[in-house]
Amino acid sequence: MQRHTRQWSSWRTPGRCILPVVIAMICAGAGVLAVSAPAPAASVSAWSIVPSANTSPAQDQRLTAVSCTSPTFCMAVGGYTTAGHAQALIEMWNGSSWSIVPSPNTSTSVDNDLNAVACASASLCVAVGDTGGAHTLAESWNGSPWTLDTTVDPSATSNGFGGVACPSATSCVAVGTYVSASSYFQTLVESWNGSTWSLVPSANTLATLENLLNGVSCSTPTSSVAVGTSQGATNRQTLTESWDGTAWSVVTSPNTSSTVDNVLNNVTCTNPSFCMAVGYDDTGSSPPSLIEIWNGRAWSIVSGPNTSVPNSDENVLYGVSCTDPSNCVAAGHWSNTGDEKTPR
Repeated sequence: MQRHTRQWSSWRTPGRCILPVVIAMICAGAGVLAVSAPAPAASVSAWSIVPSANTSPAQDQRLTAVSCTSPTFCMAVGGYTTAGHAQALIEMWNGSSWSIVPSPNTSTSVDNDLNAVACASASLCVAVGDTGGAHTLAESWNGSPWTLDTTVDPSATSNGFGGVACPSATSCVAVGTYVSASSYFQTLVESWNGSTWSLVPSANTLATLENLLNGVSCSTPTSSVAVGTSQGATNRQTLTESWDGTAWSVVTSPNTSSTVDNVLNNVTCTNPSFCMAVGYDDTGSSPPSLIEIWNGRAWSIVSGPNTSVPNSDENVLYGVSCTDPSNCVAAGHWSNTGDEKTPR
């Protein structure tokens, strides 16, 4: 199998649609794809675009992730481009408006990309990403200005975080990938105790196959689930791992087929016996979204809707959130035939 040397962020970022920031919609080739589990009719309302802040009309900007602890507190992260390099962009919601919050960067001469954010409370948030695909990037907020955290880079050339979860104010987990000494992508997990990041041994299918983690969710400090993709015999296949408070281990997860790509982009867990993971599988000319559910014993594929727009080329889900096992929302994009497809 061909070994990959491209930077980590190229595996994760879908066709980088870079525009002035828009809240409550996902930037995509042709449209927004949202899937929701049944909920009481009284709790359902219409989506609307909310005015948000931009650094400058002349700069490319994007928001890639958001975390909310209440209707009056949210943090969204991403980046904006200046002088040819991406710099960290963080915005805060106070219940009525979005505003830019000053955020640090490692350097103005390299890209600083924030890919995920998790808030344990209105006074504790952590954002993670990478700097040019070469180094992991983590920033923390304690109610005062955001600060850069010192992280661990197992590779000298390529390291990056794709997801983060904070089950408490003194416990966060970040996941991603790094390039091993054998030049293969391997899973990366680090934990934060409120002040220090440390490397946590993580599982891989094989040391000579690509393994990447895109998202993580922790229902308790001793119960976490991470998802991503690993290289199969011919195509990428789903990768799920679990943390039991002592060690990470690979958990068997289903695929629609071993001869097409199956990728999980994100996961949410409401308790150790319920998790929902989303992504896509590259089946046929119109790849459908991929949804899997964990019942405490095993993962299974759940049928989900896909767009029926003429010439629809793909349906990809990037994010999912569940308040309980019967109320979940997933979001992503669909695109038309001919639109650029970039695997995450």
